[in-house]
Amino acid sequence: MKKTMLVAPYLAVAVMLCASNASAINLLKDEEEHRSLDVGLLLQGQVQVTKDGAPDASSASTDFFLRRARIILSGEVLKGLTFFVDTDQPNWGKNGKWDGAFIVQDAFASYEVFRELNVDAGMMLIPFTHNGLEGAASLHALDYHTTLIHYPPGVGPAFRDAGVQVRGLAFSDRLYYRAGMFEGVRGPGVATTPAPAPGSAAAMALNPDGEPRFAAMLRLNILGVEDKFFMKGIYFAESPMLSIGVGYDYQRHATRIPTGISNHAGISTDVFFEYPITEDDEILAKAALVHYSEGTSSLATGTGTFGEVGFRHAWFEPLVGFDYFSTQRSLEDYYAFKGGFNFWLKKHTANLKSELAYTVDDRPTTHKRDLIGTLQGQIFF
Repeated sequence: MKKTMLVAPYLAVAVMLCASNASAINLLKDEEEHRSLDVGLLLQGQVQVTKDGAPDASSASTDFFLRRARIILSGEVLKGLTFFVDTDQPNWGKNGKWDGAFIVQDAFASYEVFRELNVDAGMMLIPFTHNGLEGAASLHALDYHTTLIHYPPGVGPAFRDAGVQVRGLAFSDRLYYRAGMFEGVRGPGVATTPAPAPGSAAAMALNPDGEPRFAAMLRLNILGVEDKFFMKGIYFAESPMLSIGVGYDYQRHATRIPTGISNHAGISTDVFFEYPITEDDEILAKAALVHYSEGTSSLATGTGTFGEVGFRHAWFEPLVGFDYFSTQRSLEDYYAFKGGFNFWLKKHTANLKSELAYTVDDRPTTHKRDLIGTLQGQIFF
């Protein structure tokens, strides 16, 4: 952990210098024709120290890498018709690997018919939980609760999928909805050597009928209104915000289990709360309960929960969080406890986040315990 502390001052200085003149770059703006083009950038650099993570299994490993490096293009084509495209180079250099894929992560167009009805088409985030719909640049904690957001293996990158959805507000902005139909899993059986026996589970094709995936979320805005495509983990709100939601994700014959092919089904409920006490002080909290079903022999079948809570004073915030997932099969659980500090140097434009996480993974494919300290600097404009 000493190496992390040594680089902390340098990361802080770099973030502050880059943030001093940070602003979105507008390449085109024609208000009369409703045309615009903006370019943005998201950089998240991390220093991660893992106890006993070195090759000798007895020394701490230190890892310097880019958690995210994104180029963002967005704009308006005509009145009501907008687009969003971004690229990503996730975990670039993690564990010394620089050959990771450079991907187009989001690529969708949105048309606002009216406030109560928007139509989105393209590669986009799947409606399921509040945390899964938050933009990576506006997260509250260091990162997503990825272990608890489980989608069928083989779908699009980072919680995304290609498809079309409708979203909007109803009942005086109190009810926010999203519902969509997506590509989901497609493909033949997994190639093996020697070739699997005809009719065996390994030879069966996933989604043989080519059926789409369905996902939806309903949110009740009790205090404040959340209505944007990308939700935020922290809004730095001037008035209280409270919403509760339920989500559903389903596709037939989408996953492979030891006994054959199974459907994927997920259901969730979550709560988001942000309460400003004064201009400089606020409380933030969120939690979710999720359940997944992929057949009795699948390690993905089970129930989990995650949450986080913090208290922000001006630019400084301590926070804690947890993850827990219990598989349907006993003694094969996952849990993690996390604590850290956020330094909101310029809100989402520039910040530093630190976290110490202890994780226990008793699933048979993993069976490990980790103590990981992470420091992240972010630039976003």
